[in-house]
Amino acid sequence: MRAQAEQVFRNIQTALESRGATLADIVQLTAYIRDMPQLAAYREVRERVLGTNPRPASSLVRSVVCHEVFDTSRKERLPTRLASTSLLCRPS
Repeated sequence: MRAQAEQVFRNIQTALESRGATLADIVQLTAYIRDMPQLAAYREVRERVLGTNPRPASSLVRSVVCHEVFDTSRKERLPTRLASTSLLCRPS
């Protein structure tokens, strides 16, 4: 997770710089994480890259893989590969 987060922030920085902006110009950040025990590693990288004050508004989306969803209106199972739940995280 740490290496992936570092690469994502490098990619974001490169994209911003190509338009004359910097990481300090970020006002909203949304992260999609499947493996919640790795959240601390992501946050560590985010704080190292973005600093701790002021941080952009942040959203964290926990992605969960599921193999089927039950449609209660039709009373049948529907095949699916991904479902998500959201949690809004604010800087402390």
